[in-house]
Amino acid sequence: MTSFIQNQKGDTASFFLKGDFVQSNTNGLRQALLDSIKNGTTTIKIDLNEANCIDSPSIGLLVSVHNTLKPLAGELIVNRAKQPIAELFSVLQLDKRFKVNAS
Repeated sequence: MTSFIQNQKGDTASFFLKGDFVQSNTNGLRQALLDSIKNGTTTIKIDLNEANCIDSPSIGLLVSVHNTLKPLAGELIVNRAKQPIAELFSVLQLDKRFKVNAS
């Protein structure tokens, strides 16, 4: 289970991940994201400052969150992605779907 800190302020939820963003670590995060959206969150910020790598299921989770928020006029923002992760998002053109801020 990914260790993360979650902060809520109004309709914005911020998630600060501790460690790599890989499938074996995302079950608790996935549920927390879904619960947050179900409870009215329309903006989700995910801080990847401590992540050195990301795998395809975790990228899929981000796309799923984006797709869930879009009909709610919400947005997903990925903050402090390390350069290799930010470059991967660019190559996959995910930075055209949601905001990606490199560290």
